[in-house]
Amino acid sequence: MESTKIIIVGAGAVGGLFAFRFSQHPSVEVSLICRSNYEQVNYSGIQIDSEQYGEHIYRPSKMFRSIEEASKSGSIFDFIVITMKNIPELGSIADMIEPLTSKQSTIVLLQNGLGIEKPFFEKFPETPIISGVCMVAVSQFNPGKLIHKKTINLTFGSYPKAKENACKPSMNLFSDIVLKAAIDFQVSTDIELTRWSKLLWNGSFSPICILAGGCDTFYIHEDSDARNLIKNTMLEIKSLAERVLGTEINYGPYSSIDEYIDTTAGVHYKPSLLLDYERKYPLELEVTLGAAIRAAREIDYHVPIITTLYSLLKLSDRKNRGVL
Repeated sequence: MESTKIIIVGAGAVGGLFAFRFSQHPSVEVSLICRSNYEQVNYSGIQIDSEQYGEHIYRPSKMFRSIEEASKSGSIFDFIVITMKNIPELGSIADMIEPLTSKQSTIVLLQNGLGIEKPFFEKFPETPIISGVCMVAVSQFNPGKLIHKKTINLTFGSYPKAKENACKPSMNLFSDIVLKAAIDFQVSTDIELTRWSKLLWNGSFSPICILAGGCDTFYIHEDSDARNLIKNTMLEIKSLAERVLGTEINYGPYSSIDEYIDTTAGVHYKPSLLLDYERKYPLELEVTLGAAIRAAREIDYHVPIITTLYSLLKLSDRKNRGVL
């Protein structure tokens, strides 16, 4: 039986962990595009310390330094999994991956943000697209060294809804891969709703951890005022989402807002946005808080908390990276 070939574009924390888990399938071959961490991963593999999966050193089937190098390798990939940061101002990811695509490819988006599927659908209207939302507490503090704090959940669905039947074979195969990866998952019939649910966490914890001077989730939970700010931010995003979508949204796989907030209670976890800020990397602001605020303006809905967080964080980010 011929193996299913997966290439993961973005060998950061999420990309590295999912590459390791996908490789557990006996008929899957995983390739990884490593850019800044190529030398470390090529020499030492990906070192994984996971509360759920244990300690491992993972070496992908193939490694490439760039998309161009992967496209020239002669490999035809069944799944092109995108886990790299989604920062539109740095260029179109849909344009970047064009050399990797073929008639048998399915594009899988495991990225943060609202409305991120549209550029891929416009670029590849005949290509099956699976849009996924990850809830995973994993960090890469040093190149090729991952710390995973147990939480891992994946919700995914086909995009757009009108293409659901055409995407079904890809969805079935991807579901089997995720199942054998021992990742908790759900299949969604409305991935846009799920993306708003994920923004409840990303749009609250991530900016507040940065603006609180770099406090991790442990300290946010320990401070009652900070925890209340998290809750009020989530409630504002939830209210906006329900106005935009015209339906009630839930808290992802969690039954209540407090359960959702408490997923990182007692855990010293730094959101990826905070790590990017500390490394002076560009931040995923425009596809998260920026997109939410633009959606609010379109319906003339007042969102004072996230508008304040976005304004302060955008300015702080520019100063932090020396742009000001």
